[in-house]
Amino acid sequence: MWAAFSLAAVLYAGSYLYLRGNRVIVHTAGFATGAEGRVIAGHGMRTGDPGIPLLNPRHGFGMLFVGLVFFPLADIEAVLWYTIKPTGTPWPYGESLLDQSGQDPTSEASD
Repeated sequence: MWAAFSLAAVLYAGSYLYLRGNRVIVHTAGFATGAEGRVIAGHGMRTGDPGIPLLNPRHGFGMLFVGLVFFPLADIEAVLWYTIKPTGTPWPYGESLLDQSGQDPTSEASD
C-alpha cells in the first residue's frame, strides 16, 4: 500500500517537474513601482498560453485539466517563491518591459 502511494507521489511530482520544464505550467511575477523603483508585488503559478482554444479545443481542455490536477503543487511552489523573493524585494528582471523610449508598453500612450 505504501509502495503504491509512494510511486504515485513520485510520478505526480515527476509529471509536475516535466510540465514546468516544458513551460506548460509557468511562474508569474508582478511588480509595483514606488519611490525605491520596481519591487516584486506578487508571485503566481498558472498554465502557459494555450493559444486560441476554439482553434485547438483539445489543447485548451488539456491546459485546463493540467491546471486543475496540479494546482496543489503549483500553490506550494508559489509559497516557495514568496519565501525566496518576498514582496517588496527589488525587481530582479531589469527593465525588460520598457521599450526603447523608456515608456512602459503596457500603459496607454498620452499625447
